[in-house]
Amino acid sequence: MREKGFALVLAIFMLVVFSIIGFVLVNIVTSENMESTEEWQSLQALFLAESGAEIAITECLKNVLKCSGSDNYTLLDASRRINIQFVEHTFFDGYNNYTVESTGIMGQNVRRKIKVKFRN
Repeated sequence: MREKGFALVLAIFMLVVFSIIGFVLVNIVTSENMESTEEWQSLQALFLAESGAEIAITECLKNVLKCSGSDNYTLLDASRRINIQFVEHTFFDGYNNYTVESTGIMGQNVRRKIKVKFRN
């Protein structure tokens, strides 16, 4: 009779141990998934910021009058945006020198900003 009671206690103990292990593993996988998603969004925001800088340079080289102010671009949906801002314009050594800040925005919280200097 005692052996049957021991087997039940052992089975419940093993069930609790495996449940805890399963819970820990689910938390680890969920955490890793969130981190990789954030890393992917950060990388996309960086690429958007670089694209914004290229857009600014191209527009400025095509039309010098366009080299001021700021522009906003929305790509595909509202979660992918580019903000371009011309920060500085100086004339030095016979060239127009520009400074542009481009911000790539992914979703609500992920932003990457780059600053580019170029001359025309």
